[in-house]
Amino acid sequence: MYIQSLAIAYLMVKDFFSGQGIRSTVAEVVEDMISSNESIPEHLSVKKFSGKFQVRITPYIHRHLAIEAGVSLNRLISAKLAHQ
Repeated sequence: MYIQSLAIAYLMVKDFFSGQGIRSTVAEVVEDMISSNESIPEHLSVKKFSGKFQVRITPYIHRHLAIEAGVSLNRLISAKLAHQ
């Protein structure tokens, strides 16, 4: 029974992420938003970004990571993202 449940869950997730599942879900959400007179968010390709993001961690972890890296976490993360 457990294996069968996993197989069904896998197929559901696979279908959702296949493209058609996402498209139909988005279409349903947009339709619902229109019928509720809600504004539809702008597409990410036209949205303006600040260039900043925040991650909340404990001061202990922040200190530990900064000491380990030898540079600020902002500099470390920027370098990691630039070199993907």
